[in-house]
Amino acid sequence: MILPTTLFVARLAPDSTNVDKEGYASHPGFTSGIRANIQPATPEITALSEGVVGKVYTAFIRASGIVEGMRLTVSGTGEQYIVRARATYNYGVEQHQEITLFKRDRNTP
Repeated sequence: MILPTTLFVARLAPDSTNVDKEGYASHPGFTSGIRANIQPATPEITALSEGVVGKVYTAFIRASGIVEGMRLTVSGTGEQYIVRARATYNYGVEQHQEITLFKRDRNTP
């Protein structure tokens, strides 16, 4: 499996100054990032995920532990995606996850 993109993983964590807020913080289990292959999602996946064409992507990764709601940031470009769904596939000793991503707007905090 060709995994040309490096992603940095962040998860929601309580805000240290306000207990009523949450913010994204780097995930300590993925400090060096993960490798992925990101592609535009098929029309079927876009429709099933209630997404918009051009904002829904599918990524293939070998790392486990990525769950819905995590933010993935592409190394180099800074593009950000939110994990919407995931599926795990086992083929003998080879395991990979297929995750559905929503692309975030650059102006979204």
